[in-house]
Amino acid sequence: MTVLPIVERELRVGARSPLLYRSRYMVPLVGAIVFLFMAYSLYQGAPSQMMGKTMLYVCFGGLFLVCLFAGVQTTADSISREKREGTLGFLFLTDLKGYDIVLGKLVSSSIGGVYSLLGILPVVSVIFLMGGVDGWPWRAM
Repeated sequence: MTVLPIVERELRVGARSPLLYRSRYMVPLVGAIVFLFMAYSLYQGAPSQMMGKTMLYVCFGGLFLVCLFAGVQTTADSISREKREGTLGFLFLTDLKGYDIVLGKLVSSSIGGVYSLLGILPVVSVIFLMGGVDGWPWRAM
């Protein structure tokens, strides 16, 4: 018996969705295009330390906003989709607890965001290689 059966089922269903496959290569592609545009526009004689710091703030600020709005949208739709399809009542007829269902839906809706963040990580790591970004967050300000 699994600890959270709905989490396992929803992760299996979510891993097969075509939207997840497309987002795994589209998000890094968009991130690389934004990175190249910013690098080209900031290159006009600015030192690499200043470019790295500016790009870090812009990229992480943009990623924060994308995660914030994507999280709200996917969380609001995770359980209401079950209600629209008429299958939410079937989940409560089983011996599952309420937290099993809610955790399963939230984990399955967040897997796309996690994969997108992992996909954009190489683009963000180039900013660290440009210089001007310290390993300690309070020193970068």
